[in-house]
Amino acid sequence: MLKKLWNDPVGSKVIAAAIVGLAGIALVSYRHWWSVIWLGITDAHAYLVSTTPVRHWVFGVLVLLSAMFVLLIISLAVSAYQPTRNPYDNLLIRIGPDWASYTSDNFFGLKGSWKYDGPDILFHAYRPHFDYQVFPDDTSGYSSRITFFCDSCRRNVAT
Repeated sequence: MLKKLWNDPVGSKVIAAAIVGLAGIALVSYRHWWSVIWLGITDAHAYLVSTTPVRHWVFGVLVLLSAMFVLLIISLAVSAYQPTRNPYDNLLIRIGPDWASYTSDNFFGLKGSWKYDGPDILFHAYRPHFDYQVFPDDTSGYSSRITFFCDSCRRNVAT
């Protein structure tokens, strides 16, 4: 649920403002915060310069190795719980391009261009050399041929 809210543009800003506000309230209400930070710094320095039976760099290497081991376990757990990919997901890419990307070709000396608009196909014909749109001459509804007429040169360019 937090992921859904965090992806929401308004919800994420509200959550971030609440976190910053709570941190600000905690910082202002606790008056001795600087002394706590300074005490932590002096304690860390005292630990680093003190003498112990184990050298500090050995302890640091052990802590670093432990952190790397924990990160390895977390990454293995995350990769184990991820869903497996279907090997047939990229099959269309290997077969060829999508049929909807086929939007132009040359037919009978004309350049045809179309667009898929749901169940409809919007088709336009152009003269290949001039890129001028030509229209079908539909003078007879009973004709078995369609001729395309060019308005610029006043002639039939394709049948």
